[in-house]
Amino acid sequence: MTARTAKKKKSVAKKVSSRPRVVIIGFGRVGGAISAGLLEAGYPVTTLPRSAESVRRAVAMGVALADHDDLKRAQLCIFSVPDAAIPAAVSLVLNDLGTDTALIHCSGALTLSAFGIEPKSKRPLGSFHPLAAISDPTDLLEGHSAAVASTNSTVKSMLLGLAKALKMDTIEV
Repeated sequence: MTARTAKKKKSVAKKVSSRPRVVIIGFGRVGGAISAGLLEAGYPVTTLPRSAESVRRAVAMGVALADHDDLKRAQLCIFSVPDAAIPAAVSLVLNDLGTDTALIHCSGALTLSAFGIEPKSKRPLGSFHPLAAISDPTDLLEGHSAAVASTNSTVKSMLLGLAKALKMDTIEV
């Protein structure tokens, strides 16, 4: 390996490591599209699908399945499940997440209270709602917009970074 190659590898590793670790709960159309886009952009992303079909789809698309360590180390846990399933999905993984892991949902219809977390909780909450018709997990999000909100400025910056990596415009709500 030449010095130039080593320097380039170090630069790429540094760039990737500065991106937040993301776990996406659910691997349907939206979760798949976000996962694939973030993976392509070099984000450390894993997924926790809810069905056997979703597991097969994630594996076929090259998205790693999340394990206990991924949940514990995640900085963002994005819930890409039907709106009514958000509280149950949160209760399934909450004890496995790190205490500072931000909970993010993809719903455009729900507020941040959808997580069922005490308002006085210090856990950061947010939403990342792609404003696009997504008919397949392989659909690109590039050129569309995302509505972004958070209770925490650091998390909001991370969500804006996700949108930028996905080549999406943002609307802060």
